[in-house]
Amino acid sequence: MKEKVIIQFICGDFQKDLEVPLDITADEFIYAIQNIVKVEDFLTSENPIALIKGDQTLEEIGIRNGSIIYGRRKS
Repeated sequence: MKEKVIIQFICGDFQKDLEVPLDITADEFIYAIQNIVKVEDFLTSENPIALIKGDQTLEEIGIRNGSIIYGRRKS
């Protein structure tokens, strides 16, 4: 079974708790988020502090329950 975590996603005034699998890549996660809100091609996180972009999985980046992921809207 795939391990999932609950994260908080914040982009401007948009805020949502999401359940995400840890075995997806950062780029796959960004692609999925772009279906909700149009964001830049990278995200940042708190707890851990990290840049979310590329072929690393969310688990490799260190995303865990309670992580906060920030997006910036595309202009």
